[in-house]
Amino acid sequence: MKLIKDKIAEFYDSDIVAPKLYEISQRLIPFIIFAVIMLFEWEILELYGFQYIQKSLKLALILTLCMLIPAGKVRYRQLFIFLLLFTLFIVWSIVPCLISDSIAESMQLWVQMVTKLLFMYLVGIYLMRNRKAALLILKFIVVVAAFTLVQFIVQAIIIYLGIAEAAQGDGFWGPFGLLGKPPIQINFLHTTTIFLRFTGFWREPSNASGFLLASSFISFAIYSVENLKKWKIIGLACLIGGLACISNAGYIALVAACLFGISSYRIKPKIFKFVLVTAFIPLLLLALYGRALVYDHYMDNNLLRAMVGLSQSVTGEEIDFDPSGGRIELFQKTLVVVKENPVGIGLRIPGGGFKEDVSASAPIIFLLFTGPVGLIILLVVETYILIWAFRFSKRSQFTRRVSQAWVVVLAQNLSYGNWMSTMFLFLSVLILVSGREGRQPPTVRNK
Repeated sequence: MKLIKDKIAEFYDSDIVAPKLYEISQRLIPFIIFAVIMLFEWEILELYGFQYIQKSLKLALILTLCMLIPAGKVRYRQLFIFLLLFTLFIVWSIVPCLISDSIAESMQLWVQMVTKLLFMYLVGIYLMRNRKAALLILKFIVVVAAFTLVQFIVQAIIIYLGIAEAAQGDGFWGPFGLLGKPPIQINFLHTTTIFLRFTGFWREPSNASGFLLASSFISFAIYSVENLKKWKIIGLACLIGGLACISNAGYIALVAACLFGISSYRIKPKIFKFVLVTAFIPLLLLALYGRALVYDHYMDNNLLRAMVGLSQSVTGEEIDFDPSGGRIELFQKTLVVVKENPVGIGLRIPGGGFKEDVSASAPIIFLLFTGPVGLIILLVVETYILIWAFRFSKRSQFTRRVSQAWVVVLAQNLSYGNWMSTMFLFLSVLILVSGREGRQPPTVRNK
């Protein structure tokens, strides 16, 4: 037995096997990073009661990255300051968590936030040393987006052929739930026309819309590097898929990303840039106030009603119609809670006893969880990324497209999200690494 163990040890310590194992482990790193991103994006595992498996897998993958990526100094000043600001936010967040009424839940979520900080540090260290690996991770994300589009197409065929009916619920369609959540069906009286809001594996249509629209710009970023038309085609398909989710938040996110892209282009004469930006502002206003506009003037147009989310339950005769969908009322309730808890109530899982007192908007969530101080720190963090994304985007088409993907998630989370998804954080790190001093991946063509 001892002889066998010695032979095995000798085998793994040999000059042939050890380098190969190391090479394989290094090649797995981009896939592990991608897996962490999608585990935080998708909720399919939560459906079947695998929450603990999902949480354990997230932690296990991040610890695996700790073993595979050697620690090092963050040489890029912009990335270092970003991690420092995020650390400051985490340090403050522990204060309301320690005085929370649900301290166990709050501390669990706080530890999860610390692991996300560790994830960003490891990704930053890795991308500084392996800049081409970013493209592989981005391609994995786009492949998921393409799979999501296939889900939507299959779901639409099933419904329009009368095989199944759309419904709103927590179930998943297909073998092992691979077709995702059934879409939400929007009907109107006196018409047989059916409009569908697709969700996929996401919690809400606006989240699916944000992911697909962000993936569209990610695909365009890959195209700027490889100049292969397939990435442009996939990007356009993702753009259509994001709009097919019928989400006002998605419309706002897309317009915000387009405005960001136009503003960061070096367009001469400058009056032309001004005209382009001005042309998009009405679209932004339409996305923000479209529901009120349709309610007041176009209630007979079913297509417009579906686009802004006015179902048949809205008759046009409501006395106190709220075009914000109740968000203003929820914000007012949040302010009441914040006045009673100025430090914050601590990090919580939405859906608890306080769920009716907070909207799903990222800044309002953290105003409630971490108080005004925490929200200010978080806004400083996001503003810091936005400033450097704008500066770096002027130097590189690749960074501009990645920044537009980041802006999509940033804007979409203003309606439904928390600015803490690992995809959002990954894009934040990628912007600061790829755009640092105008240095891009070797194959990127600067514009």
